[in-house]
Amino acid sequence: LSEIFQLLGILDRGVLARSFVVILLFGGAFFKIWDVRVNLARDDYRQEYEYWVDLGELIEPEKRTLSLSHAYGYYLSYYGHVANDFWPGAGDFNLRELAGEDVEAMRKNLYTKIDEYDYFVITKMGDFNADPQLKDFLYDSYHLQAEGDGYLIFDLNQSTKP
Repeated sequence: LSEIFQLLGILDRGVLARSFVVILLFGGAFFKIWDVRVNLARDDYRQEYEYWVDLGELIEPEKRTLSLSHAYGYYLSYYGHVANDFWPGAGDFNLRELAGEDVEAMRKNLYTKIDEYDYFVITKMGDFNADPQLKDFLYDSYHLQAEGDGYLIFDLNQSTKP
């Protein structure tokens, strides 16, 4: 042990400081990489892929689809092969309101465009349940074509109104 301290006494203090900083940086990077590796090993996303593929098979690919879905509908588009336009969720409406936009005018505009679509897919059930206006409108106006674990598909071509 005394030999180590003698060696440290001989070395230049600038070299020691730089070496310490490099070791600290590499050590921190190693622990972060290890943390990411542990998280990826613990979480299995294979079921996520199967979910979106199965959901995509319930929708005819050539039909126009509107979605209130995770990741702005990109999972449905990428894994389910369903081109879709995104319906804003509660967070999106809140953000627009904070930006000073007229959220009610935005909602009215969105509702007028629903007739341009064939399906409305919902996977963000929390946002759907938090929007009673949308929930009531879809259930009162359109046929619920499919319902499963974490999703609803409304057929916008089949109106429930006479």
